[in-house]
Amino acid sequence: MGATVALKYLEAKGRASGLVLVSPVPPSGNGPMTGRFLLRTPGIAWLLTRGFAMKTAVRNPDHARRIFFNEQMPEEELKTYMEHFAADSKVGINLKSFTTNLPNKQADADGVALWVKRAPAALVVGSGKDIVIDRQGVLEMARFLKIPESRKLLLTPHFSSMSHPIPPPPSSPDASFHFHEQRRLARRVTARRDARERMGHGRRHRSQLDQTCAPMGETWRRHGQ
Repeated sequence: MGATVALKYLEAKGRASGLVLVSPVPPSGNGPMTGRFLLRTPGIAWLLTRGFAMKTAVRNPDHARRIFFNEQMPEEELKTYMEHFAADSKVGINLKSFTTNLPNKQADADGVALWVKRAPAALVVGSGKDIVIDRQGVLEMARFLKIPESRKLLLTPHFSSMSHPIPPPPSSPDASFHFHEQRRLARRVTARRDARERMGHGRRHRSQLDQTCAPMGETWRRHGQ
């Protein structure tokens, strides 16, 4: 629910340098997405119901692995994450309050946030093999934040690819997700750092620059603004 908290913060005129959302719950919440799962993959819908509502992901390693991870994760690491799940499951969510205050309540007819003009630059990322947040949900979030349709990024099936250099935008829309000038960001951060070093500001200033450039919004510019 971190994405929802971030969006409500921005809706309330909170300030931020940038926003990065990875497989976020869409602005309309889980309801419409759950309906899509029921029609498209009822077996997955039942697995998610057991994993979340019945909390089997806390007790059943197979359910936890299928919902959140993959076959390559070591058993000991999986066990560590399940311990965190158990701790989190002790705190409930007021679903009535959550559904009546969803971010999409503050959206126009096109699904764009009413406050998007004062929002920071944003990056929305999704995974092709994520069974909790589907592609439509990721695209809904991108539309809500008015991230340009032309900005797309190909991800390999798992998020481990994010640690590697970003490839050129793909030609296949079915295998792509939105991004907002990520390569431009990397180039500008590097250029600024190198310029400071050439000016002889030393290691202390380099550390300060890293902290300053870390918020992605500083070097991004929303398309069309």
